[in-house]
Amino acid sequence: MNTAFVIGSQKISSPLDSCDHMGMTNTPVQYIDGEPSLYCNITFSDIDVYADGRIGSTYDLTLSHHITVGLNQTDVKVEAIFDLGDARLIDTSTNSELAQGGTFSVELPYAMMLTLPNSHGEPIVPTGHSDNSLEYNQTDANGNPLQVSQLKMNNEFLIFNGTGSYGSTGYSSMQYSAQSMVTHGFPGLVYGDTRSIKSDPEITVYYDSITNNDFLSVPGILIYAVIGIVAVTIVATALVIRKRNHRRNGEQ
Repeated sequence: MNTAFVIGSQKISSPLDSCDHMGMTNTPVQYIDGEPSLYCNITFSDIDVYADGRIGSTYDLTLSHHITVGLNQTDVKVEAIFDLGDARLIDTSTNSELAQGGTFSVELPYAMMLTLPNSHGEPIVPTGHSDNSLEYNQTDANGNPLQVSQLKMNNEFLIFNGTGSYGSTGYSSMQYSAQSMVTHGFPGLVYGDTRSIKSDPEITVYYDSITNNDFLSVPGILIYAVIGIVAVTIVATALVIRKRNHRRNGEQ
């Protein structure tokens, strides 16, 4: 999975697996108003802006997932924090470092898809879509199509610099397929001034926990089922990197 830095018409693809270190922590399951929830924090440290690492330009990305599981919907709120203090950018139109005060954007992709537990991650093909949701040939108790919603993408985000923080507005778009990609973009960042940015999109999965036994059967497996229902590519990428680091360290 890649994030991207955008300078004018130039897009720099930055793979997360180029990071020097990945750390992941999670809280025990807590019950809030009878609904199970947990936090899962993932930090990618010293990610190379440029895939070949040729100029020593790096950044950190922290993703704090708050997962709340209800009887009829699951909410995944993702707080994304980019630390850009060590990111050095090259403007290919001049073959030199981007001028202080120049502007750039950062883009973060998410994957939205629906899978069944024990299906090895194979996505179910949607039967319909809109600009902010996916629909499936599954219905709730009222006959409404099951949806994975992007309605709470929340394009507002915070920019932090040396004097404080201020709000700005980003953009989002969805590329439709069985595993649809949602791009969350943060434009208007000022080179040499922007130190970090923070956003908090939310993905909601709607379902019927009583009649749709393929997805959920009893409340006791709700936390397990959410793994099969909603997939944010970042989580899967983190797990892959975690296993890779364990193998490097001789762990099983």
